[in-house]
Amino acid sequence: EAYNINGCTEATLATFHVDPSFIRLPISPKFVAGDGTVPLLSSKFVNTPSSNTYFVKKISHDTMMTEEPIRKLIAGILSGSGYSDSRIIQDSAQCKIKGKLLGIFSPVDVKITDQDGNYSGPNEFGSFTNNLPGAAYEVLGEEKFVFLPTDEGQTYQIELDATDTGTFDLKIQDIDEDVQSTAYYNEVSITPESVANFDISATSDDASIAFDFEGDGSFESLIADSVLTSAESTDETPPQTSINLSGLEGQNGWYRSNVEISLAAADDNSGVLKTEYSLDDGDTWSIYTAPFEIASEGNTVVKFFSTDRAGNRE
Repeated sequence: EAYNINGCTEATLATFHVDPSFIRLPISPKFVAGDGTVPLLSSKFVNTPSSNTYFVKKISHDTMMTEEPIRKLIAGILSGSGYSDSRIIQDSAQCKIKGKLLGIFSPVDVKITDQDGNYSGPNEFGSFTNNLPGAAYEVLGEEKFVFLPTDEGQTYQIELDATDTGTFDLKIQDIDEDVQSTAYYNEVSITPESVANFDISATSDDASIAFDFEGDGSFESLIADSVLTSAESTDETPPQTSINLSGLEGQNGWYRSNVEISLAAADDNSGVLKTEYSLDDGDTWSIYTAPFEIASEGNTVVKFFSTDRAGNRE
């Protein structure tokens, strides 16, 4: 006779989507209910009747066999005496995750401290520590994703420390089984001294963070580039941009005058955030705001792409 005992309320990496055709490689992970290692959908494939299937809240995969409620449940099954505990249920509909998911796109280190002083992030030994109860921390390539549970009123202090000159993107998603909303920060310029600070909780706004560009203790409010609804947060399709040229046409595709360039972008869900173009083979990029002219004679290469409000790049 078989029994199936499942951890069911720990954030568990279930899928991630990578599209190598994008100009900057995005990774979109999805966390679901499970035991932190095995998603609930996978563990439920064990063929046992519902009467022999149990779900245990706040249980992680690595401590499954040592947690007291599970040991007593097994003893009760073997002895026939049964066992009940508030953490043990038989209705999988009660297995849900609730919290905030941070997506940090490098080059930034992430340091997190909760209300009890527990810490997650880089340590003095050059490795990584995660002592946050119920938190999931995934590093995929250079991208970092952190799920922070907020179902019991937890609060967190977040510190982002830049490690290089460049830009970083930040997504803060409100998760209640599914994504409820997303605050998105696009290409924030940083130096190796830059620091960002903000708090995360079930009630935090997430639409602004404190940002210190020079690392001199002078913080200012950085506002999110977009705040997305639940439906907009599911957008994984990049926008599409069309180009139009106008001028006095000559022969064989040449123009006999200055050429006006206009760009138009469209997106199927979250909407277009910005369109960028380059006239020097991508060494520098400008934000497109209005049609511009090409006045120099000869061949000119125009490169362009758009980014939507969910961060997908064409």
